[in-house]
Amino acid sequence: SGVLKARQLVQGLAELQRDEESSDFLRSLEESQRRCESVNREMVRQVQKHEELVRALAALKDTNRRLVEQIRIQSDEIETISQQKATDEQRLLLANSRHDQDFSSSRLEAS
Repeated sequence: SGVLKARQLVQGLAELQRDEESSDFLRSLEESQRRCESVNREMVRQVQKHEELVRALAALKDTNRRLVEQIRIQSDEIETISQQKATDEQRLLLANSRHDQDFSSSRLEAS
């Protein structure tokens, strides 16, 4: 009977140890699950930031394309205006030359 009680006591202690080990294991699992959830939340946040950056980059590229096109158009306009200026300067020189000739001719006729 004393041996039986000793066996029961040993079994009871073994069960307590198993319960404690199970409890430690469950706590460890719960902590791991919390860490996984935290990492998952951080990954979702990072994905959202990445998507935001991708959208911003696309908008910047679009703006850049429009600005480059605007620069091209304005450069063409400047080239056209420069050509018109050169043509106008030539015509002005020609008109001044004719005017000087006409003036000289009229002075000769007047004298």
